Amino acid sequence: MRNISTEIEIEASVGKVWKVLTDFDNYPKWNPYIQHVDGRRKLGKRLKISLHKNKRELEKISVKIIALDENEKFAWQQKSFFRGKFVSEHYFQLIPLNDKKTSLIHGENLSGFFVLLKNLRATKKDFQAMNEALKTECER
Repeated sequence: MRNISTEIEIEASVGKVWKVLTDFDNYPKWNPYIQHVDGRRKLGKRLKISLHKNKRELEKISVKIIALDENEKFAWQQKSFFRGKFVSEHYFQLIPLNDKKTSLIHGENLSGFFVLLKNLRATKKDFQAMNEALKTECER
């Protein structure tokens, strides 16, 4: 298993960060990484996500929501068509530091054969770009 983990402090309440993070309709306005999300925000439901990888390449993925704990954690899982070849768990964890400051941990746990082919450095940069954009949007 491999892991990507990023963290950023945001000068906003955990409630505000949660609201912006889970407002999929507004992603195109501020999010450089996740361009579009289609589907209902409900545990166990599927989402179709358009990712703008490395600021160039567009990738469309289908995921299942595996965690949706308000003001705490949002996560989804992606599996390849070939059993055991690729499993990804993408997560956002919010930690309130005080009433007006939140720590965001944004990461992904990856397993399976195809993980060896994934460019984790580029993916981490994409996560960091999203984190910075989320911070800017929340601190407005």
